Amino acid sequence: MHVFGLKYIIQVVMKRGSRLVSNTLVLLLTVLVFLMFAFVGTKTGAATLSKPTHVSCYAKTYNSVSLKWNKVKSAKSYVVYKYNDSAKEYDKISVTRKSSYKITGLKKGTSYLFVVKSAKTTGGTVLSKPSQSLSVTTYYPKSYTITTSSLPCNKKMLKYSYYTAQTKSYYTIRSYMELFEKCGGGTLRLTSGVYSVTNTIFVPSNVTIILDNGAKIVKSKKTGSGLSPSHSIFHLIRPSKGKKSGVVGGYGGEKNIVFKGSGNATMDMKSETDSNCIETGHNTDITITGIAFKNAKHGHFIELDACKSVTITDCNFTGIVGDDVREAINLDTPDKATGGYTAVWSKFDKTADYNVSISDCTFSNMGRSVGTHNYSYGHPHRHITITNCTMTGMRSYGIGLMYWEDSSITGNSITGSDTAMKSKAAGILGKGVTSCTIKNNTIDNYYYGMLFKSEKSSGYPEISNHLTQDEISNLNHNTADTTGFYYDNNDSDPIRLYFNR
Repeated sequence: MHVFGLKYIIQVVMKRGSRLVSNTLVLLLTVLVFLMFAFVGTKTGAATLSKPTHVSCYAKTYNSVSLKWNKVKSAKSYVVYKYNDSAKEYDKISVTRKSSYKITGLKKGTSYLFVVKSAKTTGGTVLSKPSQSLSVTTYYPKSYTITTSSLPCNKKMLKYSYYTAQTKSYYTIRSYMELFEKCGGGTLRLTSGVYSVTNTIFVPSNVTIILDNGAKIVKSKKTGSGLSPSHSIFHLIRPSKGKKSGVVGGYGGEKNIVFKGSGNATMDMKSETDSNCIETGHNTDITITGIAFKNAKHGHFIELDACKSVTITDCNFTGIVGDDVREAINLDTPDKATGGYTAVWSKFDKTADYNVSISDCTFSNMGRSVGTHNYSYGHPHRHITITNCTMTGMRSYGIGLMYWEDSSITGNSITGSDTAMKSKAAGILGKGVTSCTIKNNTIDNYYYGMLFKSEKSSGYPEISNHLTQDEISNLNHNTADTTGFYYDNNDSDPIRLYFNR
């Protein structure tokens, strides 16, 4: 019965002599009946709204779950709930107008229960009954071991048109990196054998790649398909961002990445032109240890850009051909003015390297071992340490300090070549060096033991050397078979360096 009809009946009763009911009571009864009908109407509306069906998880990571469900006719929105184990009830997460929702901020390797309700309003009110509950467990980092005959963990890749016998190792390693991005990390062990990699593999955070004794990652340009090979083997960027432009800056990129080899673990570039083996960018906490790097051409084994807290130890670098200006380990800044870095995902914000340690490594038969050959004014590399390394057959400088501050070069053995002598190269070359300790190094077969001078390039202001008297005195505490010179502000009257020998 309509509420106004009931009100009319009450008024008629009063007119016929019911003196026990006051006008106030009539008013109260009218309000009460109105509220009753309004409440019943709401419940009836909810009962006619269907609940969501086929709720499922279509994607998940270590800290997120993406749900979807069938659309409900007449629903203006949906409310997503997550079960609260402590309270023993479902907590409202969010209201969405779409038939899908991504829940974030979850814990690794944890199971969750979710339900969804339909709503008659865009604000998530007037609700249906809950959907059937869905249990989802987030990913957790795990360790995997592969062999040269292993297949991708993502079986969809087997159907890719570019998947061939030549690209199998590339897709296999790539598949685990994509899985590790979802899992928040993981460990991949490569057993003994040859793994031919044709294209760049993007490495996310919290990943360890282990090369067993005899494991060899080899650069190849033969894809066996229409897939064009790339220049680098590894880029330290998560797969989902590897081909996006300008998405990472500062030290905000991937972190906690380890490359670890044992015995005769090798990364061989096979003299592929303009190729880098490991290309970093905006990374933190990187460790590279126990790996033999071989055969680069017009490229670096390790391109180190905008990185913080890097350790490179117990590695062997041999054979860079094509020119004498490429370092085995190049410290650079992502700067479009210098053109020394080309990874599209960088914001090119000129971030310099900070806190890099290179120790107990050997370098042979190349132009340069470690150094910087471009600079971004106002962004010096700081706290670079090179110690106990052996460098032989260098055709250019052994170590090049360009725009380095607060750094230390100690206990290294650096040997040049006839080419280094003819080109008047220096074992240690400093340009724009400030507050650095350089001592107890042994330098042979160079025209200059050390040479420090100013530099001006890429349209930037000139940089010059600023060592204290004690730091300049330390330069003489090196052993070399020739002399050297220290220029401050390119002074025409340099300080001549007399080494221990």
